[in-house]
Amino acid sequence: MTMNIQQVVEWYSSLSPDTLSQISTIYHEGAHFKDPFNDVRGHKAIKAIFSHMFATTIDPRFSITRTEQCQDSLWICWDFSFSLKSKQVSFEGSSRITYGEDGRIITHIDYWDGSELMAQLPTIGPAVSWVRNKLASKQEK
Repeated sequence: MTMNIQQVVEWYSSLSPDTLSQISTIYHEGAHFKDPFNDVRGHKAIKAIFSHMFATTIDPRFSITRTEQCQDSLWICWDFSFSLKSKQVSFEGSSRITYGEDGRIITHIDYWDGSELMAQLPTIGPAVSWVRNKLASKQEK
């Protein structure tokens, strides 16, 4: 059985605290999820990451911009946005997903720049931006 790509895209596009109960239809029981801040296995741990996201941010949204099937992996490009207090935050990333014979996700690895997120946060943003600026190569225009 192959993954229903449209089902995954729709689930992420409409992700809410109410749709978290559907996690077992999307992810395999022993699924591995990794992003710049988390590295977990299993429904309970993956659901906890999304629950934490909803508890600590306002109106988090994934906007899927592209999907690409590459042999045994599905790549999903997305824009993620949310509010934190009165600050609007957004960044882009991608996810590499592999799935099992039953069509559910077995590996989900997110690729995005954690410093891009941190640079937008009120308390540490200026310091992160300063470091990024100092480490960036200065190109003549």
